[in-house]
Amino acid sequence: MRIGVIGAGHIGATVAQRLVDEGHEVAISNSRGREAVQPIADEVGAQPATVEEAAEFGEIVFEAVPLHAYTDLPADVLKGKIVVDAANYYPSRDGPFEEIENGIASSELIQRHLPDSMVVKAFNTIQWPTSRTSAAPRGPCGAASPSGSACSAASLRARASPEGNPNRRSAARRSEARRRGAAPRHAIASAA
Repeated sequence: MRIGVIGAGHIGATVAQRLVDEGHEVAISNSRGREAVQPIADEVGAQPATVEEAAEFGEIVFEAVPLHAYTDLPADVLKGKIVVDAANYYPSRDGPFEEIENGIASSELIQRHLPDSMVVKAFNTIQWPTSRTSAAPRGPCGAASPSGSACSAASLRARASPEGNPNRRSAARRSEARRRGAAPRHAIASAA
């Protein structure tokens, strides 16, 4: 599978390395351009790319950028693609995000920025050294799955869509309730 990685820090480079090790074609990028990411690409066995090129290259695109840079993700190029979001909110690094402080998930902000993409949150609770040294579970869509497994972009897209995944349907209902101004359940419970 062709996978684009946007962000070449610890998380992006580690994921790129694991994907290359499993036989995937990977294009990796950072905000400073192809020449700046060349040493990391060489180290992990991926091709260096600009952010736009990595987004275009991937059937699936993995983003691991600081949250404050999420609006730099190219929405037009990512249209129709699955975007795996590994961003974490660190107010000391990213500055305050009022919406997050008021209960909106960071991945929801990214989904709003990429309205024509399917954003899937992943890896944000796994420390990068663990990802680098620990094997993933074997089987469909595990990192150790053989090439050509049930992990096609189409099967992942079906799992990521609200229609194909009951958890995404629930998340979509919560997002819609927030847009209508309904109070979150935890706010209702704490008001009682």
